[in-house]
Amino acid sequence: MAKATTKNIAGASKKRRAMKPIPDASLIRECVSYAQAVGAFYNGFRADPDGSSKTAVKLGHQYEARANLALGKITKLRASSLIGLDAKRRVAQLIMHESVRSRCCSIEIDEGHFLDVFINDVEMY
Repeated sequence: MAKATTKNIAGASKKRRAMKPIPDASLIRECVSYAQAVGAFYNGFRADPDGSSKTAVKLGHQYEARANLALGKITKLRASSLIGLDAKRRVAQLIMHESVRSRCCSIEIDEGHFLDVFINDVEMY
């Protein structure tokens, strides 16, 4: 099988190197999914103009469920690289930021469990 080639500016072909798989790709995907779901959830409340946020509550359930599903997967997946550990660090930072931003300064049980696992991942690395 022939290797993929690309044309440079002068029009000559050069061989493209095969891309190495990204370490912890599934972990990173779940971390990004969690961050996007949390962002959509909270920004829905910011966008809802009625005083009781009925629309944001109704539509927010799907984002909350997606965030919980992703957090469960993130908690179970152990980081095997620095980039994976950094992805988990960003989730931990997001959890802490959202806790302070919501002014309740409380962390849900699932979030607390994730933080415990994250600390263990850092110690093991």
